[in-house]
Amino acid sequence: MTAERRWIIGLVVALTVSLAGNLLVAGVVASHWFGDRPPPPVSLANPYMVEGLFEDLSPEGRDALRDSLRAARRDLKETFRDLHGARRELRRLMVADPFDRAAFEAATAKMTALGDTVEHRMQQAFTEAVSRMSLEDRQHFKPGRPPRPDRDRDRDRDRDRDREGPPLEGPPPPPRP
Repeated sequence: MTAERRWIIGLVVALTVSLAGNLLVAGVVASHWFGDRPPPPVSLANPYMVEGLFEDLSPEGRDALRDSLRAARRDLKETFRDLHGARRELRRLMVADPFDRAAFEAATAKMTALGDTVEHRMQQAFTEAVSRMSLEDRQHFKPGRPPRPDRDRDRDRDRDRDREGPPLEGPPPPPRP
């Protein structure tokens, strides 16, 4: 491979990474400007996110959840390795010349199957943990993301402003600009 060809490949990679970064920043900005949509669902594949949702649980409930998720992560250790290998293979296939569509589709199918395996096992772990919790712990469980007071307050204010009649409670909303 000549030096000029390596330089061109490096430039293409740098431009692709730059484009991906710009699209990410544009997406974040657009979501803040246009998005008052509900947040995406919590993924049980991310145990740290799930553990943060159970702050109101008793120590026994937290231990049941933590033990169940740790066991699932241990069970999935090989699956995670396979998933990382499948991602590397997918990247290799993406830059291969000529492009092998059948191999690429097989690699994406393998990644999907591995991701489904992870999700299924984490759901089993979650179900196991909830089944070991007390009734009080299950009652304290709040599905979804933790509340976001600033967004909830703004949403309630807008809802009260748009309905006819006096506000439901509290001081009247500020005048519209």
